[in-house]
Amino acid sequence: MALELAERRDVDFVLYEQLGLDELIKHERFAAFNKKTLDLIITEARRLAVKELLPANGPGDKEGCTFSGGTVKVPEAYRRIFELYREGRRT
Repeated sequence: MALELAERRDVDFVLYEQLGLDELIKHERFAAFNKKTLDLIITEARRLAVKELLPANGPGDKEGCTFSGGTVKVPEAYRRIFELYREGRRT
């Protein structure tokens, strides 16, 4: 099965060549960021997607979301992903 994720070089092209992210981080408001930091963020986001999000697609599609009595219930497979996202830790 093909990986359902954009190639890293395509992501870099869009961010740096098309959107000029490297120019944006030169502004004072984004002084805390540099290219190395941005690359690390992208790498970790991709790791989360490959290790956690993609495997949850099948179970999530089967279970589906429900809305009842004003409450939304999401598939159980999404709980771990949300916790990892919330904690901001590596998987």
